[in-house]
Amino acid sequence: MKKQEAYMKSSLYDLKIVRGAKDASRIMDSTLTNDLEITQDRQLDEILENITKQNDQEN
Repeated sequence: MKKQEAYMKSSLYDLKIVRGAKDASRIMDSTLTNDLEITQDRQLDEILENITKQNDQEN
């Protein structure tokens, strides 16, 4: 009985580690996605600024 209890506790601990790793992975994925979106927004802002400057210079 004690072996079975120890095994169950060990399995539960392993499941918690796996769940924690999955949560961490999701957090990393969302962080990377947010970073990518921010970078893309900045790039778009720069492009818009450059276009605006070019239009101002032409006029």
